[in-house]
Amino acid sequence: MAKIGLMNPVYAKIKTEAENGAITYEGGKIFGKAISASVTFTTNSNPLYGDDTIIENDNSITGAEITLGVDDIDEVDQVALLGSIKTGEEGDTDTTEYQDANVGAPYVGVGYIQVRRKNGVVSYIGNWFHKVQFNKPDEETNTKGENIEWQTDTITGTALGVHIDTSGSAYFRAKKPFTTYAAALTWLKGKAGITA
Repeated sequence: MAKIGLMNPVYAKIKTEAENGAITYEGGKIFGKAISASVTFTTNSNPLYGDDTIIENDNSITGAEITLGVDDIDEVDQVALLGSIKTGEEGDTDTTEYQDANVGAPYVGVGYIQVRRKNGVVSYIGNWFHKVQFNKPDEETNTKGENIEWQTDTITGTALGVHIDTSGSAYFRAKKPFTTYAAALTWLKGKAGITA
């Protein structure tokens, strides 16, 4: 299958995380416009040898790294995603500042929609990572020259496995195909607890 698009980066704060139960979220929102998304899974590589060959192997997932590129992450989303600190009086633009601090980023749920085409038919894949902690990104800004060089935000985080049922399996991502964009977006908003 060929991926031909990416839309609607979404995050939501984790509200409750029960043992062997579904995670609930709050404050879900679409943030920015999606530019790129990549996922790198870490797996076990633990072969069992017998008769001078591999007779069993464990290649189960132990973790994942997710990298999202968006057009812009505003200050409010930097607080929710990256652990920035907001100071000053609420609503007072003269005193409000966003400070970097030695505070770890919170755990959030994160998702997006992939667009794919197969045999000429376009479909949509909803992706939802149950629990992610992003790192504060490095920054680089360049002056404007003869041509504008677009400088966008990229954040990288660690996706953690969670036990959302009694199966004993740790789940990293939920992924669901849809025939329409509207259905995929409804599913993604439902995961993030977005009701409006």
